[in-house]
Amino acid sequence: MYNMKIPYFPRHLKVSTLAFKNFFEVEEIDGKTCFKGLEAKLLECLAEKLNFSFEIILSPISGLANINGTWDGVIGLVQSGEADMGLGTLSISGERMKAVDFSVPYNILKKIFVVKEPGPMPKITAFTYPFTQNAWILYALMILTATVLFRRIMFRKATLLGSFILVFGSIVSQAMENVRDTPWRRLLFGLWMTSAVMPFLYNINFLSFLTMPEKVPVPGTFRDLSEQC
Repeated sequence: MYNMKIPYFPRHLKVSTLAFKNFFEVEEIDGKTCFKGLEAKLLECLAEKLNFSFEIILSPISGLANINGTWDGVIGLVQSGEADMGLGTLSISGERMKAVDFSVPYNILKKIFVVKEPGPMPKITAFTYPFTQNAWILYALMILTATVLFRRIMFRKATLLGSFILVFGSIVSQAMENVRDTPWRRLLFGLWMTSAVMPFLYNINFLSFLTMPEKVPVPGTFRDLSEQC
């Protein structure tokens, strides 16, 4: 992070940073100030290659925004011009980019979480796993609709319950009996037979589950994790 108001690269820079273990440490050894840590080595390398000296200004915090648009900490020192450059594990954010300019990121911190290994799905409701909840609801509505239509158009003297039994029986590969010979019969029956693929898909998925039971879903992202909390 640096101050773009500087029109040229100076020979001496004021560098604001945080005293952070393993990143930037300041020690007095035999009356001489020594710097240790990852970012201290980076600063010394830049000073050597670009031929400049530097002065360290320690800050207790990286930077917080004030109500009036100014910042404190390392961000504030660079924003006000008291420091020419800032170091100290400073994360890049949209708000901070409005106050100061950042260099190309040289470190990326990935955050992960771990969860307990999931157990198998409950077997008592295994028969519902092949389809999603919405698919089951849609299929149930389709069966009820077919029951009403078949009773009015195809079946002779069938009650609503009898029509439902015949329709439901066709799903499990049972033949339909006592069917009226009407112009709509073939069209309606043909449309219904297209749903015969559903039991076939169900059997395939159910057998797959029995062969290799699924495990309880676990959150894969932080958003999934927050929704389960």
